[in-house]
Amino acid sequence: MGKPMAINLLKANLQLAIYDLNPNPLKELAKMGAVVKGKPSEIPPEVEVIFLSLPSHVVVEEVMLGNDGVITTLRKGQIVIDTTTSLPSVSRKVAEMVKAKGADFLDCSVSGGPDGATAQTLTFMVGGEASVLEKVRGLLELLGKKIFYIGTHGLGNTMKLVNNMLTATNTACFIEGLVMGTKAGIQPSVLFEVISSCSGNSYAFQKKAPRILNGNFKPMFALDLEYKDLSLGMMVAQELKAPALLASLARGLFEIARAKGLGGEDNVALVKVFEEISNVQVRK
Repeated sequence: MGKPMAINLLKANLQLAIYDLNPNPLKELAKMGAVVKGKPSEIPPEVEVIFLSLPSHVVVEEVMLGNDGVITTLRKGQIVIDTTTSLPSVSRKVAEMVKAKGADFLDCSVSGGPDGATAQTLTFMVGGEASVLEKVRGLLELLGKKIFYIGTHGLGNTMKLVNNMLTATNTACFIEGLVMGTKAGIQPSVLFEVISSCSGNSYAFQKKAPRILNGNFKPMFALDLEYKDLSLGMMVAQELKAPALLASLARGLFEIARAKGLGGEDNVALVKVFEEISNVQVRK
């Protein structure tokens, strides 16, 4: 997600200083004019706005608050925009530390995947101060089409986790239905066509079911990441003392898929678990 967003900022003729543990995306971005830095603390002296796009809340804490973290060289007036799907409690902690330096922080979770990042059609869910969002709205509009202000620090993350819990449970449910219908003798292509015209249809079904029918399990959004987001959502539900019964069941199914070595494949590879149990394959 970070690389296509960076490319779009460069295409808008903005100057970028970049850092990543993985050197591969840095090489291409450097050829486009970005300046590569050796550690997170080298970024703030060069820029006014700092974007984060990281694998997890653990990495966010390390990159922001570690010994060579962004916080060590952050200066008054700068703005940190964290697009990571993170824990709300971590965003609140980081925001407090950033504000102590006289800077500002937004948890700015994104939806739309790598394709949306490339096409500049991302949806942003923003937590923090509304006045800070207005200062960077123009930058976000270079990257996405929809920007929702959700509320105080952490609520952008919470909104994203609610969305991903809905998507993951919906995915598990429609996979179960596709396998059942196929085993009953209905052609998978017919299942897709009919469900697309009925109340069982959904955005997730339209985006994901064709990949199952085509046997395409190349990771658009890896099963491991779906599992991670479900786990984060359940952690928030536990903190709030809110029920997450269906999410818990879906998480258990994804956990089985991970145990079978499917974590690196697309999240729709969950269908292989159901196919194995049912001795049927859902393909065109």
